[in-house]
Amino acid sequence: MNIETEINESSNFRIHTLTGDFDFDELFDALVSVYDDENFDRNLNSVWDFIDVKGIETISTNQIQKIVAYVTWKREKYGGMKTALVVSNKIHYGIARMYEQSLEASSKSEIMVFRDLGSAVEWIS
Repeated sequence: MNIETEINESSNFRIHTLTGDFDFDELFDALVSVYDDENFDRNLNSVWDFIDVKGIETISTNQIQKIVAYVTWKREKYGGMKTALVVSNKIHYGIARMYEQSLEASSKSEIMVFRDLGSAVEWIS
């Protein structure tokens, strides 16, 4: 799985574009890298674009909870921020909604799932 990040400071968000076959360890490592980056800007909201990722349905409930726990822990330190998840099909949408509901229940962050990048960018801006 490949992950590229683009920062749009004028609109106050960053987009993480993921492509290829889903790999939980690579996704989790990417999250850790984002939060541990010395240039991390807690004022930037984020878009995670999973449109071109295949196999998201292989993620387990335990893996989703691991991500939720990590993100909740980090956001307690940095405060709330908005996150948009963008997925390409109904199955991935359902999985992303499980993550959305879990994160909202455990943190003060705003998160929303979308099926197209334009809507996500509009909401995050």
